[in-house]
Amino acid sequence: MRCKSAASAPSAATPKCRSTSVSSARRTATLESAIEDERFREDLYFRVNVVHVQMPPLRARGSDVLLLAQHFLVRYAAQSGKHVAGLSPAAAERLMAYSWPGNVRELQNCIERAVALTTFEHLAVDDLPEKVRAYRPLARDRRERRSLGAR
Repeated sequence: MRCKSAASAPSAATPKCRSTSVSSARRTATLESAIEDERFREDLYFRVNVVHVQMPPLRARGSDVLLLAQHFLVRYAAQSGKHVAGLSPAAAERLMAYSWPGNVRELQNCIERAVALTTFEHLAVDDLPEKVRAYRPLARDRRERRSLGAR
């Protein structure tokens, strides 16, 4: 939260908040335990928890990875003035195999980087970050994807 002191206001001792931004927690339980540990204010929790949306992690959303990747590819190709038509089949396969611990933001950064580095019409595996290129799913990851109903 960013606050600005209001020196000209009648009660200059209390800062006036200009804007407030709250990033969402990965799990409601995490916030609830933070309230119990007095690391997060309960009144603020009820202020921001108006609508609870259950969103599965990107790794569990199957083909959404490719839809989002194509969306980001179009956006960043247009911004950079490059003609990048899509993903190579091998790059698409790598994106689908990766676990995406950083969720959509990590995918977005990955595609932005790949578009910036590519010299081809289609993003290749070599354009992807090393972490994505080298990733090999563990048996546990494959079981989790199946149990979460990946498309």
